[in-house]
Amino acid sequence: MAMYWSTDVLYGNFSVRRIMTRDRFMKVLQYLHCNDRTKMKPKGHKDHDKLYLIRPFLDAVRKLCLTLYNPHRNVSIDEAMVKFRGRLGFRQYMPLKPARYGVKVWVRADPVNGYVNDFQVYTGKDANTAEVGLATRVVLDLSRDIKGMFYIVNVDNFFTSPVLFEELLKQETYARGTVPTNRKGYPSSLLGKKKVQEQGDYVFATKGEQLACVWMDKKPIYTLSTAENPKDIGATVLRKKRNGEVHQVPAPRIIPEYNNNMNGVDHADQLRTEYPTFRTSRKWWTYMFFFILDTAITNGYVVMRESPFHQQRSRTGKAKDRTVLDFRMNLSKQLIGDYCENGAAKMATVKAGHFPGHSEKRGRCRQCTKQKRRHECNVICLECNVHICVPCFKDWHVELANSS
Repeated sequence: MAMYWSTDVLYGNFSVRRIMTRDRFMKVLQYLHCNDRTKMKPKGHKDHDKLYLIRPFLDAVRKLCLTLYNPHRNVSIDEAMVKFRGRLGFRQYMPLKPARYGVKVWVRADPVNGYVNDFQVYTGKDANTAEVGLATRVVLDLSRDIKGMFYIVNVDNFFTSPVLFEELLKQETYARGTVPTNRKGYPSSLLGKKKVQEQGDYVFATKGEQLACVWMDKKPIYTLSTAENPKDIGATVLRKKRNGEVHQVPAPRIIPEYNNNMNGVDHADQLRTEYPTFRTSRKWWTYMFFFILDTAITNGYVVMRESPFHQQRSRTGKAKDRTVLDFRMNLSKQLIGDYCENGAAKMATVKAGHFPGHSEKRGRCRQCTKQKRRHECNVICLECNVHICVPCFKDWHVELANSS
């Protein structure tokens, strides 16, 4: 990280040196806090909060996530992991995750674009007692803000149960998901392996609004849903043979619907970790801080990308998709603005970082425009990224240095 301030032209970042000195940045990072540690209630106190050190920032971002965007009809609920290998009472171990050790976060996300609508940090057992009905409680908590609007909640086999789906129906919320055969209330005796023999075979059973189904793929897949109509259950999925040929396989409608709408949290993780801001630390809450910060940034990216007032278009009028990198770069520039703490570094930037270059497209000279003259040229400043003709190159940068 200190190499941002290197005087080597290959590694140093002149813009970073202009904004803030290295020692000051390191001190700000060292003493960064989100809450007053001296007011934290001790363990055993009735008001003790395991997330006290990050609570104000967590609550503020979570509130904005809930209020600034209305999700599509399908939402998905799953767990995400915040990587952390240090000592922590509620650190979790999940061997199938890319980050096996860390803090578990329950997330409700939009499968269409990866927007995180709500999240909840799992703080482990309370008084060394395992929570009964954890999966049901998590889904009901994360779907509380969408009840009564007939959304469809997609969950995996950790959460799915007839009891949960019945409770969601009472709240006017549909659900679908895969389910273990030993889950209480699931009619596994009616949907045994002997009922389906070849790929594409499926059998279903209904009870009230709930639809249970077993479908044979390479192995039996058991599902439960309150979102599908038993009278319109047929569909197909694409499968590849050993010779590479792709063919359609009959399947119940819940299978393609589940595959298309269960990836919301994975989509959000992909956006968040594409250009992460986190830095290694011994403090667990700093990892949570950067997780929440990256979540807020990617949510902002999704909102801007879908906003009709922020669409980018080429000169021919074609729509241009915004990338996460472009959004993060522009966000950084807007947050920093014209702030400059190290004036000497800015002068060095003007002297060392600004060189003329050739542009394929002609453009109006910015310095000539100041003098109310119209002059087009193919010369640009590689640092300022603006068109400057050769006679005006010196005057433009002298005024730039004096204005700083």
